[in-house]
Amino acid sequence: MIAAASRARSVRAAVALAALAPGVFLLSNRIFSPQFILVLFAGWAFAAALVARSTREQLAIGIAMAVAAVGNMFVYPYALPRYTATWPLSSAVLFSVGFGLTFWLARRAASAAAPENATT
Repeated sequence: MIAAASRARSVRAAVALAALAPGVFLLSNRIFSPQFILVLFAGWAFAAALVARSTREQLAIGIAMAVAAVGNMFVYPYALPRYTATWPLSSAVLFSVGFGLTFWLARRAASAAAPENATT
């Protein structure tokens, strides 16, 4: 993410990629704690505010964030019936949506064209 941010074509893209960097670290870390979702949300929201092109994209990003939050919620602190089977599924939802959203936002930021009158 840092390398991609350094090669970004615009300041908006560079800042969006930099905002996603802590989330990439936390998602790929071996230890994940439920409160890490707050850092992920901040990075996703910041990056989305910079690279989302339409209200439809904003809605899709918000829905993805909500799905990740629900997955996080049922890993801990709430337990669904048959917890030993359901928490890995909830965790899979959290991480698959989390990685997917992070990389979609990163790809969108990396492919963002620089404005014509920018001096970056």
